[in-house]
Amino acid sequence: MHGASKVVGFEADPKRIAWMKALRSEQWFDFRGPWKGETPPGDVFKIDCEGCETNLDAEALRKYPLWFVAIHPASVTTKLGLPETVRLAPRLEAIGGEKVYEIPGETMYRGGDLARSQLPHPSRSA
Repeated sequence: MHGASKVVGFEADPKRIAWMKALRSEQWFDFRGPWKGETPPGDVFKIDCEGCETNLDAEALRKYPLWFVAIHPASVTTKLGLPETVRLAPRLEAIGGEKVYEIPGETMYRGGDLARSQLPHPSRSA
């Protein structure tokens, strides 16, 4: 992934975790279960675990050259007994995050120095 030596990801679905681990080299790709607040070392940080991003401190993402955060609306998180995560969007934007896509039930943001300098935004790609 663009020269990353370590990609750290958090995912709630055990089947998806197993699938990702089967496709990726364990040496550089560390896919874990639901996020519990940790920010382990790595070049890329990805979190998409259906509401576990609720308590994410956006400032903690600054240490990653590239990060991806999927946020979920109240309609998704309420079913899981979690608070609404929509308020996370302005905090991600405040540290330079940009919306990559939006589908029903999920909005993906990305940020970091690598995102700003080298990666095209999908909506601006030819």
